[in-house]
Amino acid sequence: MVKEIDSVTLQSRMVAGDDVHLIDIRTPGEIAGGVIPEAALLPMPLIPSRIKELPRDKEVILYCRSGARSHHACA
Repeated sequence: MVKEIDSVTLQSRMVAGDDVHLIDIRTPGEIAGGVIPEAALLPMPLIPSRIKELPRDKEVILYCRSGARSHHACA
């Protein structure tokens, strides 16, 4: 199931210590502008070949620049 989360909610969940796995699916060129330190980098084109590496025991949150790619990748 795909659910959206905004940055304020994500930040409050991370501060509260929620056990989530945050994945940045932007390209290496896009991350030059900054990253969330707790996030793992997994560019969207690599997701199909590395899907088995994603944890099954916690919520996985994907993010990109606008939300369009992360929504597509989740679906």
